[in-house]
Amino acid sequence: MINRNHPDVKWFYEELDKISTPRTETILNYEDIRDLCLKNGADDVGFVEIDRTALGGQKEGILEAFPLTKSIISLAFRLNREPLRTSCHSLTSLEFSHVWEHANSSGRQVVKHLQAMGVAALNLSAGFPYEVDRWPGNTFIASDKPIAVEAGLGQMGLNRLVLHPLFGSNIVFCTILVAADFSKYNVAIGYNPCISCKLCVVVCPTGAIKADGTFDFKPCFTHNYRERSAGFLDWVRYLTDSPSFKDYRQRMTDAETISMWQNLSICPQTRCDRCVAVCPAGKENIGEYLSDTRQYLDRTIKKMRAKKETVYVIPGSEAESLVKSRFPHKTAKRIGG
Repeated sequence: MINRNHPDVKWFYEELDKISTPRTETILNYEDIRDLCLKNGADDVGFVEIDRTALGGQKEGILEAFPLTKSIISLAFRLNREPLRTSCHSLTSLEFSHVWEHANSSGRQVVKHLQAMGVAALNLSAGFPYEVDRWPGNTFIASDKPIAVEAGLGQMGLNRLVLHPLFGSNIVFCTILVAADFSKYNVAIGYNPCISCKLCVVVCPTGAIKADGTFDFKPCFTHNYRERSAGFLDWVRYLTDSPSFKDYRQRMTDAETISMWQNLSICPQTRCDRCVAVCPAGKENIGEYLSDTRQYLDRTIKKMRAKKETVYVIPGSEAESLVKSRFPHKTAKRIGG
């Protein structure tokens, strides 16, 4: 039984007695919360109602995480352009790591302010971590990209990246679930910033991005996320199956082992992101491409295609054949199995 004389219990009932009018449903002012998000570090923001038809497939997962959800905020955070274009990929990974950290911090601050206003809210992870106990099923609570599209922050390009009308592909997202309605919601923009240049098709080392508009997720995931998820499990298999260190070094180069160490100890690494690097979509980028296309291709496409590197492929896959035919100077390394 609760002690009615406890100071906090007494305070609550005293405060309750002061309330003379019933509480009404909170409707958040669109402009005020948009301004709050921008002041806390977002570069763009959009709002979607939980019952939006296009998000129907995500509603169950969202409500599992936060049953009070009525609205969703999508925050966009701009990536610096040059770290994405360098062929020194550790710098690209560092940029992503910085912006994911910034996005998570900003999302948390927005939730903190909403909480102070008496509105319950929950920010989801930008990037990682995710619900690994669901592996190998869907480990993400919600998919940021479709939410961002519905929130008016861009449209999906040929490269399966959300292309912002200003920043193009140079963005990451953070999603916030809110237990309140907004005075206004955004809708998807009426055009696609993708200009169908197909540079992402040309530069993709695995052939995941097809010229006909289709996308094969598996080869992209296998290579780009080599140090993460299933790629990490594959590395553990190499480690545990090797009878000796000498045998292990015949399977994994020292550079690959150090790369895994770097991923685990310093910041998460990816292997590619070339489709982000070469994309000219968005008003901040398109002028450079249209003004001098040849120079743009030299700065982006040429060095990426010419780089000598290992491309991780599934044995017998189309990606393995493509590396050998289109990029003979790159090394196709079989993994899995």
